[in-house]
Amino acid sequence: MDRFVSSIRKSIEDENWFSALFLALALPDICGALEKPPTGKRGEVGERYRNWFNKYLKVKYDPENLFELVMSRNPDAITRMDETGIESLKSMPANEGCSFTGSDCYKFRCKGLHQGLLEKEHKEAFIFITPPPNGNIIHGNSINGVYQLQIDVFCKDVCLAVEDWVADVKENLDVCDRIDELMNIHHYNNMG
Repeated sequence: MDRFVSSIRKSIEDENWFSALFLALALPDICGALEKPPTGKRGEVGERYRNWFNKYLKVKYDPENLFELVMSRNPDAITRMDETGIESLKSMPANEGCSFTGSDCYKFRCKGLHQGLLEKEHKEAFIFITPPPNGNIIHGNSINGVYQLQIDVFCKDVCLAVEDWVADVKENLDVCDRIDELMNIHHYNNMG
């Protein structure tokens, strides 16, 4: 899996945004299929994709409450809070206009990879933006009803989620065998 994660990170470094994004959108499919190989059931791919997203990315993109949101974006802030403040955050819902659900990501994966279109589950407006030159992060917010995702942050989050997934499945020999069977690109001098 490292070769895919490394490719995304190299694409980010090179500002090859479409390469980074398309591979990031494909990785939940790849991980899900490695863990639960396809059976051919209708709707299986979407369900597997959404389940994987919900397990590894939901807390960052569709948090249940403000505590989850703060924990995913700035965990140090939580360590400076008292128990009352933490409980208060847990009782406050996250901003619904600022979410990107597993269904949103799957719909975008389908539209983006197959048709080159940007579309969320219920056709709400969203965009990917490049990193600002000043090092600020403009990610996971809504301006004038348009949900913004900073492309490098999203792709890095997918990479971290894949690394978490690899740690979760490392003892599953069937999954590890399937990982070893994934495509690879060989150097022309080392074709043996």
